[in-house]
Amino acid sequence: MDDKGFIFTTDAVLGLVVVIVFTASLITYFALPAYNGEEHQHLQALADSALSVMEQDGSLRLAAVKKARGDTSGAQLILNSELEILIPDSTAYNITVGEGSNTVSASDDRGLLYATDTVTKVKVISGPEEGWMGRAWYKLEEVQFVNQQQNVTTTVWNFHNWLSNFSPWNSRSKLATYDYWGIQNWNRYGGDPYAIQFSIPDNATILGGTFLLGANSHHNDWWYKGQAYGANVHVNSIDHIISSSNFTFLNLRPNSYETMYNYQGNLTASELQNGANSFYINFRSPVDSYSDLPWFSMLATYTTNLALPQGITTSIDNFTDCAGVAVPSAQDLDGDGVWNEYGFSYNLKTGQKTFFNQLRSVNWNSYVNRNSIYSDGTPFVLTGIPHGASNGCAVSKVVDINIPDGSRLFDSYVVINSYGGVDNTLVEVWDGSQWQTVFNSFDNSQVSDGYGNNPGIIYLRDYLKTGNNKVRVTVWDQAPGNDYDFVGLTNCYAVTTYSKLPIKWENFAFTSEQSDDRYLSKTRQFTIGSEAKQALLFVGVGTSTRHITVDYNNGTVLYDSDTVPFVLDLAALDASVAKGHVITSGTSGNYTLKPGNYTLRVTVTGPANAWESGDNDANAALFSGTRVAVIYPKFLQNIWETSYASTASEAEYNAGVTLNKTLRDAGITVDPSLIRTEAMYTGDLPNAIPVRLNLWKQ
Repeated sequence: MDDKGFIFTTDAVLGLVVVIVFTASLITYFALPAYNGEEHQHLQALADSALSVMEQDGSLRLAAVKKARGDTSGAQLILNSELEILIPDSTAYNITVGEGSNTVSASDDRGLLYATDTVTKVKVISGPEEGWMGRAWYKLEEVQFVNQQQNVTTTVWNFHNWLSNFSPWNSRSKLATYDYWGIQNWNRYGGDPYAIQFSIPDNATILGGTFLLGANSHHNDWWYKGQAYGANVHVNSIDHIISSSNFTFLNLRPNSYETMYNYQGNLTASELQNGANSFYINFRSPVDSYSDLPWFSMLATYTTNLALPQGITTSIDNFTDCAGVAVPSAQDLDGDGVWNEYGFSYNLKTGQKTFFNQLRSVNWNSYVNRNSIYSDGTPFVLTGIPHGASNGCAVSKVVDINIPDGSRLFDSYVVINSYGGVDNTLVEVWDGSQWQTVFNSFDNSQVSDGYGNNPGIIYLRDYLKTGNNKVRVTVWDQAPGNDYDFVGLTNCYAVTTYSKLPIKWENFAFTSEQSDDRYLSKTRQFTIGSEAKQALLFVGVGTSTRHITVDYNNGTVLYDSDTVPFVLDLAALDASVAKGHVITSGTSGNYTLKPGNYTLRVTVTGPANAWESGDNDANAALFSGTRVAVIYPKFLQNIWETSYASTASEAEYNAGVTLNKTLRDAGITVDPSLIRTEAMYTGDLPNAIPVRLNLWKQ
């Protein structure tokens, strides 16, 4: 490529990069507060993501070309219009493209008076191809909202513990006398059934459900292997009778002859209902004083409708189910009398077990935020755990999330449905260059070891980049007494929304937290800017939540119900409730969002009794899957594409073809009269173009 007009040799480029990186390091160092925490990591990820998108969609090169052709204002318009979409309103920015006389800058301080957190990212991009750059753009003011249907599978109730750890089942006769879970009005002769409440969102179309029921016999005798109890799982007044022989034998517990079993039951759509549901279990013959309940999970599948701007793609990436047991020393797990198994994998759909005869074990410090052969879905022993029991029986699985180059990433979350004796959860993301911890049961928990701090939905967006990403979910059972119990993941998946259209979508995620009792209240500030058309609250709370309240922390209650929703339309609720119109103006049927900064409070209530969930204190929990989304369907820039060719006409034509495909893929009917094209000569631009992006928050 011809470098006329630029002193830009390879040595000069490398020297410039060193100077810029060194300067950026100084700026970041002096501007940062002493605590370099999660918010700073999010700011770094935001800068990386913005530069990646702008490189892939061609806006950085386009700005450089326009500056070289003398169109400084056009170059600044390209940069500003892009960053206005990619950078949240609460974050200021300054970007510089090029060097020397060919430098173009754009900035917006967003009205911030000072900076408490600053990030500087430097990138050197390759110059445009020699010849001509063609650009085609399409003028479209905004897109309409269209209905998107999404199938959701979530855990609507979960118990992870030994029922015999709770009164009255911790008596000598255990389940033989106290043959209901739940139970009420109990005395030494037994008790009455007590319905445990769970909910399914209103306005959802229910497709069906599943329950996973564990059974154990503490009878520790080689000559007599204890049977699974029989059971009646009573759901919404409908009986599901399960005989002992219907259970699948899993294994003998380590260092004993106690037996473990599992049963999977299916629920039809007609057996479940929107809003309040309930269940209890009646333990039946051959239940005896050795019988115990080690786990129970109830999952529901339903379809929800969500109005999103046209042209947004929602991608769902499913994890492969995995489950089983791993132990640190050879055991007779299959009950054949030979102590030669170190664990087994379990297929929930077929009931098939695959035993392995070699130790699978890894230390916590060698596993977390590292690539690992143990993330293949086969159980393993996790050692050196820093909180709670130092060892545990774990299982882990990874799923790939591929976000097309040049796409604007709007939202992403992972849905986790664990079962068995799962006590803790770890969620990590690989963004193409490094692993980062997104969620750890020990973090932000008022319970020292995060026991039972197992999420349903975790927010991922701030950790992802365009291209290939990976999400790893690891769950484990704490084994303080070397009781390595069965753990599993089923129907887990990641959901990601993105588009190449210049739509703006801002998320304000709550911080995950587990309370030390059955009540938890969290607040989150969020910003509504001009031209916003939709404000939603997505909900991700504990899997044994009994009640949820949403308000502004000022007496205005938006939602107060025993039904846990999947998503709430904050704007519609605000426009219709008493003391509303905090974020809206107008009437309940015709309202607009008011720009401003607001505070939302979410309060959740856990189960009435600790034995309903297995958490020692009926702990309430709220996770980062709870997030406010503010959406702007009005375009802040034209839709455009670029292409390169040896002639101006060919470059313009190719750009037009690419633009037409982008519009058609988004479902937009194209009016050819609204397409504009241009061509710019690029033969005299440098081989490398330095880019520097500063972000700061107050």
